Amino acid sequence: MNIIIDSEEIFKVQLLEDIGDRYMVFKSNHKYSVVDFICINKNNLRNFHIEHKKRSGEKCDFNTLYIGFDKVNKVNEYFKNTYYIWDFDNVFYWVKHNEDFLNRDTGFINGSKVYHILVSEVNTGYNNFIELINSFSNNRY
Repeated sequence: MNIIIDSEEIFKVQLLEDIGDRYMVFKSNHKYSVVDFICINKNNLRNFHIEHKKRSGEKCDFNTLYIGFDKVNKVNEYFKNTYYIWDFDNVFYWVKHNEDFLNRDTGFINGSKVYHILVSEVNTGYNNFIELINSFSNNRY
């Protein structure tokens, strides 16, 4: 079996290094999975999901990020505790899914329906994302 190290695998290795051993992180084996990762706290089994989008370029050159219409609708139905990540070369954008995403503007990119997410409405910084994860409750609740 050939193992391909892709951008998601690289992200997983870095994430595990930065959040320590409190979490287990599993990457989906399915190329078109709704979410890419599940992160499970070993102490209380609380979990969250990550949808990771690696993008080329220094940063987002527009005022809008995009995420697939069907993906958001499936996350809303099955994986509500999900963080969307757009990982550019020099800027890391992230936002937690909420039902308001379903009310956002939509459009089409390369024939696929997408939701528009304003850059001004998302968080930035990989370190800020790690701080958020580390702030999650580590007790039994």
